Amino acid sequence: MPIADPDKLRPKLEKDGVEEVKNKLARGAYAKFKAPIVKEWLQEKEQNEQTLEPKPPKFLQNIKWLELHWKQYLKYIIVAVVVLLIIFIINKVNLFDKSSESKKTTINKVEGDYVGRDKNIIISPPERKVSSVECDKQGSKISCPLKLTAYRNEEPHYHGSLFGEIKWNEKDVDVRVLFINKSGRTIHDINLVIESETYIREIRQLTQISDVSFTPYSRLFGGHQYGSLIIKDKEGKEHMQPFNVYGFRGPKAYQVICPKLLNNSYIEIIMANIGWEYNKEKTKIWPIRKLPKWTRIHGTYATTDINSQITYQLNSEISLQRGKKK
Repeated sequence: MPIADPDKLRPKLEKDGVEEVKNKLARGAYAKFKAPIVKEWLQEKEQNEQTLEPKPPKFLQNIKWLELHWKQYLKYIIVAVVVLLIIFIINKVNLFDKSSESKKTTINKVEGDYVGRDKNIIISPPERKVSSVECDKQGSKISCPLKLTAYRNEEPHYHGSLFGEIKWNEKDVDVRVLFINKSGRTIHDINLVIESETYIREIRQLTQISDVSFTPYSRLFGGHQYGSLIIKDKEGKEHMQPFNVYGFRGPKAYQVICPKLLNNSYIEIIMANIGWEYNKEKTKIWPIRKLPKWTRIHGTYATTDINSQITYQLNSEISLQRGKKK
């Protein structure tokens, strides 16, 4: 029997390709002495293909395994699904019962505002802890949210000029007071009194904070501008006679009210201050330009968050530094 030469046969097999060689081998196209070399060549090709072929990811192998073996585990899968379904239904029923009880309790016991579209549900505001602290108390570690600053402009405004809605004269001293909020929260219910060493002829706000008001203030008569005296007439009857506690010179203090001051905002207050001087006999008085050295600020303001409301008590005296006229 002749012997096939592998070196001559293999190039022909490579030329025909794997599929063609398989077809010829199946048809018996190769002689018996060539068949072993052909089969060996095909085995080598299959081994090479298996080596080069990448393995599928692990999760795809798991899916393929499930496709082949899921039937034998079907009963366990059904039992697990039924158990999970029962647990879900029980939890849903308990949650519904608790929600219903909560709604009933809230409606019966809580007085609050209606929230949302459902008029049957009433939400109660959280209970806040209310406290009061002194801002300027020595040794206090509490950071006061409202910062104060004040200064005076020594250069006078021109006589008859209009600035800050104030008509100035040469005797007036321009005094500024600023309430600054950089606390990261809203300050509300500001009720502060600005007292000056000299008389305050006019007071205005240079900023545009809404609902800020100024009211003349006196320590007499509970801070009101007008007091009253009991006067007897000729017949001996008593009458209540009101009078202006400031007289013609004007007040030395003003009460400042501001409902709300947002974070990163400030109130700048401008005052036209003036001094008065008597003659030696104190029979005459006339206005003079007198530079005030200090201003005193006292009163209260508050901050509120979800859990607490703090009212701050303030009583500070500020030395007036020299400033530049704006």
